[in-house]
Amino acid sequence: MRKSVKFIVCATLLFALAMPFGVLAKDNGQLKTVDAPTLQSIEFNDAEIDGKFVPTEFYYKINVKSDGETPTLKKYKVSKGSEIFVTYNQNEGMNGINVEVKNDTLSSNYFFEYKYNDIKAKLNSNNNLKELNCELGCVYPALNHEDTAYQLYIPSDMTELKFNAVPEDMGASCNVPQSVKMTTEQNPTFEASVIASDGTMKVYTFEVKRLDITSKELKKELKSNSYEDIIKSEVFHKSPRFKVLIYGIIGGIIVLVIAVMLLKRVAVKAQDEDETEFFDYSDESKEEDAE
Repeated sequence: MRKSVKFIVCATLLFALAMPFGVLAKDNGQLKTVDAPTLQSIEFNDAEIDGKFVPTEFYYKINVKSDGETPTLKKYKVSKGSEIFVTYNQNEGMNGINVEVKNDTLSSNYFFEYKYNDIKAKLNSNNNLKELNCELGCVYPALNHEDTAYQLYIPSDMTELKFNAVPEDMGASCNVPQSVKMTTEQNPTFEASVIASDGTMKVYTFEVKRLDITSKELKKELKSNSYEDIIKSEVFHKSPRFKVLIYGIIGGIIVLVIAVMLLKRVAVKAQDEDETEFFDYSDESKEEDAE
């Protein structure tokens, strides 16, 4: 009896420990354990994690470099079948980076905290935007210091945009709409402003452009191609240069066909149609030969 109780208690404890990383789900009427998505590894630009990263721990502090740059995601690895979405929480005196890893049924959230107080930033006029994050969206061309007008490419079936902006300088602040709702026929233009630590402001505009593929198709494409390559391919096929190329090829084929037809008409024939062949004897000549 005691052994049975011990077994039940141990089994319960093991089940409780496993619960954060797996849940029970029905598959064809049968229960099975579904693993929660996890972040396997992660690195940041302009910052390092304080201590060692472990996929089963969800809160960390990161040490920001002293050059005043806002830390952003550098590279990562997630569990199989998972996707990642990064948001930057900007609060007065403290910032944090939230990394959500999700699959079709579950999600896990990792938070990386850093403080402005750790950096003695000087007042400056750096009002450049470093990143504009939008789930399944991509800014094109890439953000730079000169341009302020960009396109935001999204799938054809997307009806809500959720934004998160990151300034280049840690002392700057961003103002961007948290979300924009629309129909699949709408392609709005929105603004994002960056205010430098000295108060100077720069305004960016983003025009929404829809790809000719759905969200599901885009996710599939992103497994083998970068978002930028997908956009470049579609932009090229819609460009006037591509249309001119196609029309030029079609026109060239038509000209070639006409030229061949004209050549057949004006070409010199080796023999006149009415000319009798050299070895062709008529009936009269045959009779003469017989006499």
